[in-house]
Amino acid sequence: MADKLKKKSAKNGSQATLITRIVVFGILGVLLILALLDFRKKQGAQTSATKIREHLAAKERTSEDMLKSELTALLTGSPAVSSISPSSVAALGLAAAAERLDWKGPFRTYTIFVGYGAGENPPVEVIEGPGEPADE
Repeated sequence: MADKLKKKSAKNGSQATLITRIVVFGILGVLLILALLDFRKKQGAQTSATKIREHLAAKERTSEDMLKSELTALLTGSPAVSSISPSSVAALGLAAAAERLDWKGPFRTYTIFVGYGAGENPPVEVIEGPGEPADE
């Protein structure tokens, strides 16, 4: 009789251990997926900022302006775009217009601010955001 109780108790204990392991691994799996999604958004913002800076530098070397229409081709991912007041971000200086590009991850939002000159297809004046170069 005692042997039957020990076996039944051991069986219940192993089922509880199995359920606990499944729950723990499930939670870890969800956290891993969320972390990967956040990393993807961060990489999108940093890659876009780097591409824009490189394109802007190349245009400056040839004394040309980088236009707003050229900017969308350089964006990685699909950021949320919103118009903002240039005076709300000190780094945008005397830009005539400005936009905020947001890559929203599950944990953080990665933002790039772009300042424009005047006009219908204005030149890009300044960029502020993730992946700032060390020499600035």
